[in-house]
Amino acid sequence: MARAHSKPLSFFTHPDDPEQWRWSDRMLAVALAEHEAGLHDCGHPRSLVFSPHSDGHFRIGEVLCNACAEVDKLHRKPKGEGSEELPGRRALVIADIDRDAHIRPWNGQFLSS
Repeated sequence: MARAHSKPLSFFTHPDDPEQWRWSDRMLAVALAEHEAGLHDCGHPRSLVFSPHSDGHFRIGEVLCNACAEVDKLHRKPKGEGSEELPGRRALVIADIDRDAHIRPWNGQFLSS
């Protein structure tokens, strides 16, 4: 909610001084930036998804996003051009990792070209 309104968290928790960024607000912002910097496009941590040890620990689930469905309906192709696709249907990558699994993080090595 704080991000959506471009306000520090203390704006909502300490309304006595709503424009003041507290030390805790700055630390939360730094932590969020660090967390997001480590995510891949799929939303999972790079250290996990790039690890060869995580192979086989993800599955795909299909979901219906009602917000995306409205956008899909707006851009729907005329009949006969793939319009039978269900509006809002999306693939979701799900980490399927047993808590006892020992997956070593990605070591930073890239595939050879």
